[in-house]
Amino acid sequence: MPAITAKAVGCPPECGPPACRPREGNRRLVGRRGLRCSTGPGTAFERPGLTWGDFPDGLGNTALVVEAGDPVPWSKPGDVVYDPAGPLPRLGGVYTKPTRFLGYEFGRHPGFGVCLADGTGRFVRASTAEPLLRALVTRNGGESFDVRRLE
Repeated sequence: MPAITAKAVGCPPECGPPACRPREGNRRLVGRRGLRCSTGPGTAFERPGLTWGDFPDGLGNTALVVEAGDPVPWSKPGDVVYDPAGPLPRLGGVYTKPTRFLGYEFGRHPGFGVCLADGTGRFVRASTAEPLLRALVTRNGGESFDVRRLE
């Protein structure tokens, strides 16, 4: 099995699909990117040489990329460092998800986006419990959960 490697990639605000560009008025993101790899003990990018077989929690329960709370310049991308004994890094804060009923939007919920190891993307509400967020970041913590609980 090939090893998993992380390569930090950024692009200036004028490139990429329009949906990924900062909205007008959101100057906090101009020239910056919030999507970053999570690194640290137990994460998908803990060390070089990991393979998909090293994910006992399941690929669909492990985050590879998260929307960090502190965007970094696109020319100097950085990682979100996870420390199991420390506080969680700040996540999200830029995007919200609409709540709809019968086709009408009646509110928006803050949160952040994640890309899971199985290739799916999820929006995680900011109100998600810390133990569930820690389970999402680690690949080998032994936790099992339903990813639908994140939204």
